[in-house]
Amino acid sequence: MTMVNRLFNRLLLALVILTIVALYAHQEWMWQSWRIDQLPEHRFTVVDDRPEGGKSVGRLEQTSNEKNLHCKIDLTYQWPFCELAIRLDQKNQGIDLRQFEFLNIELEATGPEASHQVRLFLRNYNPAYSKDQQSITLKPHEIVYDPSKDKGKVSFRLNQFMVSSWWVQDHPLPAQHLGPELDHVISMSIVTGGNVTPGDHQIKLKSLELRGPWVSAANFRLIIIFIWITAIVLYLLWSWRQSQQDLKQSDQLRQQLRAANEILEARVEE
Repeated sequence: MTMVNRLFNRLLLALVILTIVALYAHQEWMWQSWRIDQLPEHRFTVVDDRPEGGKSVGRLEQTSNEKNLHCKIDLTYQWPFCELAIRLDQKNQGIDLRQFEFLNIELEATGPEASHQVRLFLRNYNPAYSKDQQSITLKPHEIVYDPSKDKGKVSFRLNQFMVSSWWVQDHPLPAQHLGPELDHVISMSIVTGGNVTPGDHQIKLKSLELRGPWVSAANFRLIIIFIWITAIVLYLLWSWRQSQQDLKQSDQLRQQLRAANEILEARVEE
């Protein structure tokens, strides 16, 4: 086995080991997180249906560990609700949530009905259709689930959030702006269910976190491919240079042998 072959085998083995370690590290260690529930208290506000002509009343109670939304639902308004609104960005520029992959949330919901559905909203700003960041013009992305059935911490992929159909009907958009957009999310909301019954309701937020890899899986794979290609190209260049040097040495040796033969022939003739 030549030195070039040994070097190639070592390079290949090192690349395989480094690739396996890198893939494992990316999956298990290279993650970022943002605890939304640990934002300052002034970022959390209560919205209810009274501005819409309803009589439901919401009240927020904050502790160091929990955010408690107390809501007394009244059926005066056609779609009564109470909402815990969380302002993600004080500068009103929005947060690009595409850097995250999961939303982890732990809630408790109680009320007079048997099912305690809760709606989660991510509201995105886009100057093409949003007006002065008014809440109604922010594109809402929605998930509905029942904390009484999915107890404990629940994890949702951000690509599970879909644009609310009722908003699309009221705000028709051109083709280029259809579908989910999470590049300038202004706020996040936790809202009582769509078919809520009158009476006292409570939503207790225990934890809320966004998690995602430092580098997306697609970009990470591209980096690994680039490293492999770079290593192979460098090896080929080194191998070519080594071959040129070997060829040069062979030429020099051939010339030396030729010169030696000529000397021997001259001595024989003498």
